[in-house]
Order: sequence, then structure tokens, then C-alpha cells
Amino acid sequence: THLITATVAQTTTVVGRAQITLRVRGTNLPPTVTITSPVSGDTVPAGGAVALAATATDDWDEGLDAPIQWSSSRDGGLGVGSSRTTVLSEGTQTLTASVTDNDGATGSASVVFTVTPTPPVVVITAPDPGTIIVAGTPAVFAATAGDATDGDLSAAIRWSSDRDGPIGTGASVTAPALTSGKHVVTATVADAGGLVGRDRVTIVVDAPPAVTIVAPTAGTSVLAGRPVRLVGAATDVEDGDVSATIAWTSDRDGNLGTGPILTVADLSAGT
Repeated sequence: THLITATVAQTTTVVGRAQITLRVRGTNLPPTVTITSPVSGDTVPAGGAVALAATATDDWDEGLDAPIQWSSSRDGGLGVGSSRTTVLSEGTQTLTASVTDNDGATGSASVVFTVTPTPPVVVITAPDPGTIIVAGTPAVFAATAGDATDGDLSAAIRWSSDRDGPIGTGASVTAPALTSGKHVVTATVADAGGLVGRDRVTIVVDAPPAVTIVAPTAGTSVLAGRPVRLVGAATDVEDGDVSATIAWTSDRDGNLGTGPILTVADLSAGT
């Protein structure tokens, strides 16, 4: 540092003087930039916020933190400032913080950072789990699908049943006639990187039981007052043999009883 003095002497006692301090510096060195966040080698799942922070010091200039510029080798410019929060694309990338001092020298620092891919999130919104649909009735399915990188993928959802196979594609599909029984219906979607997300719902397509009157045969005639033996069988897709629940009725005599075999002692005369 130099103290520079300029003097003008009119006489030995009348002297004018001015002084300045002058600092003579060597070669202009670039600022020193230090990235404090993230740490090199850090990772975050896709869609997660990334905190960027850095400091900058210089042998001459002060206040260089604010103009620090951030960039990514994948995403380009990320903004300006000593601290920022951003969302980065999937993959490994180099994050760089740089700043230029008042004399044009630029300093920078870099870290390697990885955004790990995540599969899409699929949510079935209809029907509710355990829904019972009457056989022959159309079944409507709806879902949403979102990906941290690719955004809304709902239109690409593929629907399938473990009983009936493919159902359709889209955020909402209608299956006009699923087969009777329990169905595990799956909604599946893949993102641009090939990662797959899915959701499942279990429903039941309920067909009425199949009932057969084994005896007597149609058109049989019996004498009034004699016992009539009724024999039937009933099966259900979901519940199997339900013959024990058969309820017998007559259009003349009303309720006759229940069970697979029933003997009626006193049917009234007539057809």
C-alpha cells in the first residue's frame, strides 16, 4: 500500500498538500467459489427439491455472493444467487457455481450430483375395492398417473383383468361385460425411461346362481294327498354349491320350505 502525496510550496512556510492511499496489486486472481450444498456425490429422487448454496471471496472485491450464477450440465442455467432451490431432471449431472469480479476474472466450483429415476405413481380412483358388479352390467374404471419427470401420464394407462386380460387404455375405460367371478384389475403405465408404475383393485362380478329342479320333472301329475318329493341343485360362480339355500314355493300354496330335498305332504289339488 502506498501513501501518495502531492505538494505545492509557495514559500518555505506556505505549502499545499494532497494525499491518497494507493494499493498496488499483483496479477488479478479470480474469485474463490465454494459450493456448500449439495455435496459432490449426493443424490435425490426425481421430483425432489435440490438446495443450492455457495460463497464467493475475492482478494479485492467484496459482495460477490449475490451474483453467483448456477448451471447444470443437463438442464442449463439454474439462476443467480448465493442460495436457490430447484428441481432437476433425472440423471447424473455437474452443477457449477461461477462469479466474475469487477476486473473480469471468473472463478467457479463444481459438484457431481445425481437425480435418481422414480417410477410413475398410479392411483385407481374407481371403482372402490370390493365393489360388486352385477354380471352383464358395464364396469367403469378410472385412475390417474403422474411422473416426476414426464408429468401427467393418465392417458397412457393400460388396464387389464387377471380373468379377462386387456380391458383398454386411458384415464377412464368401460368394460361392457366382464366374466363372472373375482377380478384383480391392474392399471399400468411406463414413463419415458421405461420405469413402470401400477395400482390394483379387486372387484367381484356377481352372476345369479344356476338353479335346477331335478325332481319331479315338468308336467308330472301326482294324486292329491300323496307326498311329493322335491329335489333341486344350485351352484354359484363365487360361492360354489348353494343347494342348501334353495327356497321352494308354490303359486297356489305359497312357501313350501328350504333345502336341496324337500318332501311336501299336502299340496292342494290343481295345476
